[in-house]
Amino acid sequence: MADVSQFKLLATDLLTGNGQQVTIRRVTDGAVGSTPWKPAAPSESDETVFAAIFQIKDEKIDGTLTQRGDRQALISAADVSGAIPNTADFLVVGGVTHKIIMVENISPSGDDVLYKVIIRQ
Repeated sequence: MADVSQFKLLATDLLTGNGQQVTIRRVTDGAVGSTPWKPAAPSESDETVFAAIFQIKDEKIDGTLTQRGDRQALISAADVSGAIPNTADFLVVGGVTHKIIMVENISPSGDDVLYKVIIRQ
């Protein structure tokens, strides 16, 4: 089997050369502290990565998990320095914020190479 680091490098090169810059926006709940009825405001942290964005084909739309208008983003795992994207996060594409609906890790040999992310506006 090929070295997984080569797959990571290839994914990064392809997405950097053919994708677009997007922002993974992570929102963290504010601390509760001594006033649980009035928690602190949530905080946001942004990470810019390259992604390829695709429309989801009609035959893949099931009306529940994937809906008309949803899109798919491919993100290189090597580009992500923070936590793995998850459904509590958002993806900002061309200045428009999208909710992350689903994340699939592409992980040959258990090492993440690519994240396939379903997003919804």
